[in-house]
Amino acid sequence: MRRVAVLLFVLVCLFSSIARGQQTAVQIKGIKDKITIYRDERGIPYIEAQNDEDLYFAQGYATAADRLWQMDLFRRTVRGELAEVLGVGPNNIALDQDKLHRTYGFTQAAEAELAAASPRTRAVLEAYARGVNAYAASLDPKSMPPEFQILQYSFRPWTPTDSLAVVKIFFEALSDTWRLDIMRQALSVLPAEKRAELLP
Repeated sequence: MRRVAVLLFVLVCLFSSIARGQQTAVQIKGIKDKITIYRDERGIPYIEAQNDEDLYFAQGYATAADRLWQMDLFRRTVRGELAEVLGVGPNNIALDQDKLHRTYGFTQAAEAELAAASPRTRAVLEAYARGVNAYAASLDPKSMPPEFQILQYSFRPWTPTDSLAVVKIFFEALSDTWRLDIMRQALSVLPAEKRAELLP
């Protein structure tokens, strides 16, 4: 039977300064068992956990430790919220990107995916989000990544929907033929000989 009570765990992080022998033990609420995150000489994190939920929590924690601002930038990009922190940009570039990504509806697609997700998938996404938020909560304004300080805004809590939504940015980046695909689909109603003339 799963324990409902919130337990403490010790998270051991050996950052890229392993050569100096630095260890940091952190107590965080919301974990079922002990988790260890250690980093090799290249800074690559390795996670040891006793159960899947804690494993995904630790993955969120480690990812946020390495890429908190990048995660927020991707989230803001996919949600169409860049101009809120960057301003509209030269030639309205940030605002135009916001309009484009809101038109794509990636956030709504991610929300629909989460609503249709299995309980297991939801549990994984929720554990990951809790890990990201636990790391972010461990920082004070002075220890936040410098981009937050420079742009003078705060990180807002990560959600399971955010994890599903940011993947869509990668889909968009990897789908560089989509304009041609749409054009071909639109032209598919034409007779074959006309299509051949237009698309040799």
